[in-house]
Amino acid sequence: MLVMEIRNNSLKKYHRFNKRYIFVPFVSVIGYIIFLFFYKNINFASTETLASISATFSGFLITAVSIVITLNNEFTKIFKKSILYKDIRITFFITIGIFIILTFLFSVGIINSFVEILFIISLTETIVLVIYLYEISRESTK
Repeated sequence: MLVMEIRNNSLKKYHRFNKRYIFVPFVSVIGYIIFLFFYKNINFASTETLASISATFSGFLITAVSIVITLNNEFTKIFKKSILYKDIRITFFITIGIFIILTFLFSVGIINSFVEILFIISLTETIVLVIYLYEISRESTK
């Protein structure tokens, strides 16, 4: 699907609201809220563990975005001009920022429903970005 958007730029219009990086976190938050409705007494992990998880994911995403930025072949030159690339790049930086904020919040012991949902959204965004990275790297080596 990613290939069609790049190669057939003039034929297929890119629509932002039908992409995974918007749909997956939305469904995950709804699933998490439904899960909490049935299991109200579930405790989240300790704040120290969540702080280290958030810091690890922000470091992983910083490394991943630096790899994407440094890729330099014909495919990535075309891809970097697309709207999809700009959206993925913005999603990377927003997710990295959220993980850094979550690291701070968990380090000082702040945890509530909003922070939990923000953590779930960031985790699902990371999964979606990894899938996009896989597709980009697979296509760039062809």
